[in-house]
Amino acid sequence: MSPKPISADLQKLIDDFGKQPGVSANAVKNLSDTIKGSPVLTDQLNGAVAAGHLKSFKALTDPNMGGSYNGGTQAMSLPVAGLDANFNKGEITFVLGHEVQHGYNRGARDAVRSTFYAEAEALAKNPAAVHDYTPLLNKVIEGDRVNESTANIAGWNALVSAAKEAKPAATLGDVYNLQPGRASDFIARTGTAPNYAYAARDGLTLSADLTIAVNPANTAGMAKHFYDLPPAQTRLGHGGNSDYPNYHGSIYVPMISQWEQAHGRTAEGGKPQVHIDMKALHLDREIMETNGLNLGAAATVQPYYDTSTTPPTQARFHHTIDTHLPVRDPIAPGVEATAPAQAERAAPASAGHRDQALIGDIRDKVQAEFARHGSPLSEPDAERVAAALAVQGKTAGIGSGDHVVLSVDPATKEVGKTVFLVKGELDSPSHTRVSASPQQAPATEESLRQLDAIGPAGPAQAAPQAAKTMQH
Repeated sequence: MSPKPISADLQKLIDDFGKQPGVSANAVKNLSDTIKGSPVLTDQLNGAVAAGHLKSFKALTDPNMGGSYNGGTQAMSLPVAGLDANFNKGEITFVLGHEVQHGYNRGARDAVRSTFYAEAEALAKNPAAVHDYTPLLNKVIEGDRVNESTANIAGWNALVSAAKEAKPAATLGDVYNLQPGRASDFIARTGTAPNYAYAARDGLTLSADLTIAVNPANTAGMAKHFYDLPPAQTRLGHGGNSDYPNYHGSIYVPMISQWEQAHGRTAEGGKPQVHIDMKALHLDREIMETNGLNLGAAATVQPYYDTSTTPPTQARFHHTIDTHLPVRDPIAPGVEATAPAQAERAAPASAGHRDQALIGDIRDKVQAEFARHGSPLSEPDAERVAAALAVQGKTAGIGSGDHVVLSVDPATKEVGKTVFLVKGELDSPSHTRVSASPQQAPATEESLRQLDAIGPAGPAQAAPQAAKTMQH
């Protein structure tokens, strides 16, 4: 049987992948052969490229990742060693099928996350004394659960296709043996060699052709045998000790913290209590801190109450994006403790500057907006962009503005090439905005010198380097 052809557009992505540092000619050949060896996979990838779901392959070196997909850039990252010295055709077939499905899923996933962003920010702005984020976190993590589980089913179907391409009468055992480590999520093998028996795991229904249809029952069954696995089996995250809920929770908890910093005020002017049922959400503070929590420039800790206990247990999330070291400092209710040195960060470059508060306010807005899009900036970059915007904001007379908005490239959908600081309502034709480019913004120290030139009262002779003022 002749293999299905790789489209010209997909072939270009493969060729471009081969030009990246560390990617050998052998890796490119193995990638091409793997795709051609599974008709279902070929269709998936050709279709994804045609629909704009896949725009590039990238080299992946993270040892704890078999592959990844970036919905913002539509880039699939593949393990360099896994395509070369450690090549396993079954593994790469499965990874490609799994990751490309994330591309097809990204519209639904983005919708779930956008709902979370809007509802969580609204809750942070609510003047109530208690902000319980459990229901919102449950919904967004369930969206990730469905996303990962349907992607895993797609990986299985690509594997089945590869087995049948090599052997039209392939059995369940043939599919299993292509990559037992992946197939064992779907298939239970019992007995002893050479008389093994193979059967679908509980909650999964195989079609006559051995594929698994994506439907609510199979998705729920797949989640049980994949997304819900413990950290020792999933081995995700910075330290290879995370499961999926904590891997995704590490994205959402920092966003909650940054919105609480920016907006959290009770009707009496105090700080609301943040409530999270950690057990119900399968979240573990120390695992998330190992993954790395970016709580924003204004905080080293985020107090919260774990409502899985009675009474709720007071605890803290710590800023660990720089250290990835969990902070083991349980505190008694009502006791305010200082985070240990391992969670502390170096003072920002603007510390002690006359406009430190202005830059800090903008920096928090910048970090919150990038976090809302799932791509938080590093502390130095956020400080640098905020300082550039502070120069423009002060020159334009809008101070720290009311909003920060990120550009979205209409062609590539890349987010954040330009950062806008806006004064006034976003939908008002009379709002004022200034902008800065994260790629072109000058060093923070240069922006501080420009702020010194402007002086405390307003514009002087500061020359914008990376931003411009616009009136609408």
